[in-house]
Amino acid sequence: MEEDPNTGTGERPKILNNVTGWIGGLTAVVIALAGLKAAYNQLNPSAPAEPADAQQAASTEPVEDASAPVDEQAAAAELPTKYTGTWENKDVTLEWRNGIWVETTAGGTDDEIVTKYEQLSRNETTTNAIDRDRKLYVRWPTDGGTLEESEDGNTWTRSYEVTAA
Repeated sequence: MEEDPNTGTGERPKILNNVTGWIGGLTAVVIALAGLKAAYNQLNPSAPAEPADAQQAASTEPVEDASAPVDEQAAAAELPTKYTGTWENKDVTLEWRNGIWVETTAGGTDDEIVTKYEQLSRNETTTNAIDRDRKLYVRWPTDGGTLEESEDGNTWTRSYEVTAA
């Protein structure tokens, strides 16, 4: 059987084979780019907050995570939301306010230092947070104990003792 120059194999025109290949290639590129964008969004902690997140953080009412099981919500409600301690002879207060941990260090009336931490995780044993501006991780026992700091999330140093208030 002689091969037709327009069909190649006698079954499908060559143009359809080429179009099918191009469509498959473009589909693969689009999927790969979507995957890269999703990975970048998850790895980029300095991305601006979505408007809904900003409204939620600005709200004065505590926000419940509707996706969390009811038992976890009840357990979280019973965990301490304020801690006190002393760092370099200065009183420190670490308090949950409007969806973030606010650390206030005061050695007098004029020299107050405020640091804000985004909570990463929390359970009955440990609370983990991050100051994204300074790229500083902190963690402390949820019932009180030694607050620790880390720049890389792997090597931790003791900072000061916190007591649940």
